[in-house]
Amino acid sequence: MRCLQQSCQLVSKTGHLPLIGIESPNCSDALELRGRWDAEVAAPHLLTQSPGNTTLSEAVQEYGDLTAAILVLMDKLPAEQRVSSMSAEPRFPRYQAMM
Repeated sequence: MRCLQQSCQLVSKTGHLPLIGIESPNCSDALELRGRWDAEVAAPHLLTQSPGNTTLSEAVQEYGDLTAAILVLMDKLPAEQRVSSMSAEPRFPRYQAMM
């Protein structure tokens, strides 16, 4: 997490917010972190290099919308409860959007 946070700060001109980590009993952390890197750091950076790339722009928007929906649900639940399993809605579509 420390390395990922440092990488985010290096590529961000405006500063990147601290990454929120949620421990996972089924080792989905690697998938989550790789997907978040691609979707939250690499894709927006690439978009600044190719602002006319509508496919990438739409993918970044879709990921952002799905993430926002998950965060709303997470705010309503106690920490010991899950929003969903990683292979069900609303989390699974977010993983698909990461791809």
